[in-house]
Amino acid sequence: MTWARVVRAGVGLVGAVVLLGGLAGLAYGEPFAGLWGLAVGGVLLAVAVFEVGRYRSGPSEPDRPASLQRTDEVFVDPSSGQRTRVWFDPATGERRYEPEALGAPRI
Repeated sequence: MTWARVVRAGVGLVGAVVLLGGLAGLAYGEPFAGLWGLAVGGVLLAVAVFEVGRYRSGPSEPDRPASLQRTDEVFVDPSSGQRTRVWFDPATGERRYEPEALGAPRI
């Protein structure tokens, strides 16, 4: 489990607890505390649910110009330990190093 998922789950859990506290506040006749709890808990739950769509799941679909060509160069990055593929743009000479997705075909 990644740190982003752990944080997202924590924010969702706190949001659910605050939301339930707001419902309890309304049930016990505390409208200010109840509405505050409902609002804050609802926002936290919304953030936890909808934040997922902002990011990609990983390096499997990076933004890469169509001019980049996949090369046969693959190496293990010593700093991350991930298999890394080299992409090359013959028009500009740019070389891009991207981690390979799990299950990517090996050449």
